[in-house]
Amino acid sequence: MFALFYCILKHDSWLRSQKQNSRILATCSAEEQTDYTGNDICYDPNCPRSSTSAGCCNLCASTSGCGAFTWTNYAGGTCWLKSGKSGSTACSVCRSAVLTGSPVPKPIKSPVKSPSLQTCSAEEQTDYTGNDICYDPNCPRSSTSAGCCNLCASTSGCRAFTWTNYAGGTCWLKSGKSGSTACSGCRSAVLTGSPPVKKPALPPAKPVVKPKPTKPVVKPKPAKPVVKPGITKPAPKPAASPSSISNCGPVIIATMTSYDNLSGDDSHPGCFNDYCGTTPAFLEAVPVVAIHQKNWALDKYHYIEITRSSNGAVGIAQSWDLCADTDCGGCCTTNAQAFGGNYLVDVERRTLQRLFGLSTWDQTWEKVAVRVCNSFDPAPIASKYGLT
Repeated sequence: MFALFYCILKHDSWLRSQKQNSRILATCSAEEQTDYTGNDICYDPNCPRSSTSAGCCNLCASTSGCGAFTWTNYAGGTCWLKSGKSGSTACSVCRSAVLTGSPVPKPIKSPVKSPSLQTCSAEEQTDYTGNDICYDPNCPRSSTSAGCCNLCASTSGCRAFTWTNYAGGTCWLKSGKSGSTACSGCRSAVLTGSPPVKKPALPPAKPVVKPKPTKPVVKPKPAKPVVKPGITKPAPKPAASPSSISNCGPVIIATMTSYDNLSGDDSHPGCFNDYCGTTPAFLEAVPVVAIHQKNWALDKYHYIEITRSSNGAVGIAQSWDLCADTDCGGCCTTNAQAFGGNYLVDVERRTLQRLFGLSTWDQTWEKVAVRVCNSFDPAPIASKYGLT
């Protein structure tokens, strides 16, 4: 269903550099119960808020590069800004629109590179955990860790980084150092010299990770594990058949979401919290689910029985991964509590298809009943599928 709504552009503190000086009438052609897929130019928690979809029309018109948006009531109302409309899916709680009557947006300026050489104090074989200010694929690339030093210095808010050889060399920029773990193939450093000219902070990527869900009404797109791709990690662990289920605990009310471990849904594709090197063959064979970080210590590497509230279908998955609030602005806790419970099962896309015949986040977003059952030994399966 299409509607046309009008709104007057006002001062927008969300992106001061992109506000317009005059009051201009913006018009947007809306589609009810529709989600525009792809083309995102903002990610939670950096997307602007509006209690109405009409407000998103103003915000899109005053944001450089924005040509469309999807509105949901997440966080009191969120405008998921996009460069344009390319594809769409049905979504009962979404409203999307294309900008049809605003001036041509100002082009986004290229980052300003600093001409000065920056000083960084490096630590070999070390990964700095947390404090991320960029997520793949929006983290800058450098074939050497030395290059990350200048890239960090020229990025607003960056005071530290971890370098890995992922994608030819990636600088995982951070606001500072708070914790660290041993990591073969990683090199981390704290910015120690005086910062040169800054460039705008890099926007976080879509959850890529998870935190997936891509964009449900009450959940942002979660980022995924703290572990970086393209590095050597301990091997993941084997799956077992549903016939091995035993010693199941009490029923827990939970929220079921979904993500794709090998795509942009996951900010660190191909990795779990403890392990890297997942492949299509592994994910087609092993029933993978991520659980909330607060449940990880007790429930990791356990069988999880999932019962759908919509049709009573039951599936058995295994807890291989965790959803961390620090990677997605608290999305894991928000999702877990969406249906009155306090537990999250974020099901990997291939597992979702095999267990329930589902394929998209809006089909997956559902209240479920879960039971945590016996644990399994993950080591043999890592060897079988060559995970490292």
